[in-house]
Amino acid sequence: MTQRLPATSNSNYRMGATNVTASGTDGSFAQGTTATASGSFGSFAQGGSIAASGNNGSFAQGQSATASGPNGSFAQGSNSVATGSRGSFAQGGGATATGNNGSFAQGNGVTAFGNNGSFAQGNSALATGAYGCFSQGFLSSAGGSFGSLAQGYAFATGSYGCFAQGDLVTANANSGCFAQGNNCQALGSYGSFAQGNSTSATGYGGCFAQGQSALATGTRGSFAQGQGATATGANGCFAQGESVTATGNTGSFAQGSRATANGVASVARGAGFSGTNRNIQSTGIASFAMGSASNADNQGVTASGNFSFALGNRVTATGNDGCFAQGYNVTASGYGGCFAMGSNATASGNDGSFALGNAAKALNGGAFAFGASASASAAGAVQFGAGTNSVANTFRLGTGPRLDNTTPTANEVLTTDANNVIKSSPTIITSETASAVNQITVTDATTTNGPDIAATGTDANIDLNLTPKGTGGVVCGGTATGQSTINAGLVVNDNGGNGANDDFRAETANQANAFVVDASADLINTNVPISMSDGTNDYLKLPYLTAAPSGLANGMVWMESDGIHMYRGGTEYVVAGV
Repeated sequence: MTQRLPATSNSNYRMGATNVTASGTDGSFAQGTTATASGSFGSFAQGGSIAASGNNGSFAQGQSATASGPNGSFAQGSNSVATGSRGSFAQGGGATATGNNGSFAQGNGVTAFGNNGSFAQGNSALATGAYGCFSQGFLSSAGGSFGSLAQGYAFATGSYGCFAQGDLVTANANSGCFAQGNNCQALGSYGSFAQGNSTSATGYGGCFAQGQSALATGTRGSFAQGQGATATGANGCFAQGESVTATGNTGSFAQGSRATANGVASVARGAGFSGTNRNIQSTGIASFAMGSASNADNQGVTASGNFSFALGNRVTATGNDGCFAQGYNVTASGYGGCFAMGSNATASGNDGSFALGNAAKALNGGAFAFGASASASAAGAVQFGAGTNSVANTFRLGTGPRLDNTTPTANEVLTTDANNVIKSSPTIITSETASAVNQITVTDATTTNGPDIAATGTDANIDLNLTPKGTGGVVCGGTATGQSTINAGLVVNDNGGNGANDDFRAETANQANAFVVDASADLINTNVPISMSDGTNDYLKLPYLTAAPSGLANGMVWMESDGIHMYRGGTEYVVAGV
């Protein structure tokens, strides 16, 4: 061993076999084959082919180690290099610390390039970002500045607190992006978060992806959590569960299995299945789909209309502007506030159709069906209970008559027309009498019996008056064989008047004036033969008088005590002895 102190050095030291040089001033140290300590103020070289050229305490130790940075650079291990100034540190086979101000590289093939505290540790780790960049693990890379962190087979290239941890993990966005797990990516800036297997958070502004194959690409707070979850919409889009998709912007929400919220501010929540239209879909603007699909094609829950609502199993709300479907196998396809609720209910009419109940159907604009098997198919039709109402603007209860929408006037009695529609028409009009005590009672009847119209009230004896109008009269109709019976007698000209309208007239088949009571002439005329019978014998009964009647006229015949009298040609004749 040879020890030499050159004349130009101050307290330098060299020790070794050949080519050992300590040329730096003020305490440089070289030890080993081809070791060189050329830096001033305490540079240190130890090992084969070692070079410590940095000033102010540079340190190189190991085969082909190099410490060239000034002010405390440190290289230790085979082919390690510390070139950064002010405390750069390289330790391990092929480790490199080139950044200034405390860059740190430790491990095989490790590189710390970044300034101001960049840190690389592990096999082939790379820390290139400045200001506290950290890389740890196999092939990890932390290239972002200001506190980016890569741990494992990870890449953290974004600045300002970017974090990547796990196998094939990438976090390259700026300002606090986070990636953790297998093959996950956090590429969005400003707080994007990816955690799990094959997870991706690429949107900026607080985008979050967690779970296997989860994807959050929407900006400003998109959230994807669960297997195959996707949140691509911007502004608070949320997807949570298996194969869930939230692509609509501004607060779209998808939660459950195979739920999809594509509309702006839409909500999809529930359990779906793989296949054609077996999932939960909310595709309209501010639409809402929640429930369970059936494991068969075209039996999912769908809210595709804008401002539509679908809730239940196999429910579809496709109409716009407040369409609502709730229950099992329910469809609300009309726009403008259509409503379907219940099992197998359908509301397809526009502008407020309403179906409520099992198999209820409101099929036209403004139609209303309420109850099991109720169907309202015409515009404005209302059906309560099982039955069908196909007449517009009418009301029907069950299978009964319909009521139209006209307003009855005072004292009208509602009746039904040929379509069994109750209408307000002047079929019967009643009038009120102040303090009335008597009225008409109509009574139905059983078979072979006729219904009854009776005068009823508090009086003991009550007439039943039939009053025609103008020159009209009272007509009693019937069939050719029908008979009308007057049980309590008939009074003609009860008013005591002598007008022609006071006459009583009977018709026969061939004679319109067969029997006439002429009230004005106090005369009864017959224009057909008169036959009288007691049921056994036919006879003719004449009036029996004590004297000739007043107002004699030709053709008058009567009987007195002396026989039959006849008046003809101004003379009275007597047939004596008859």
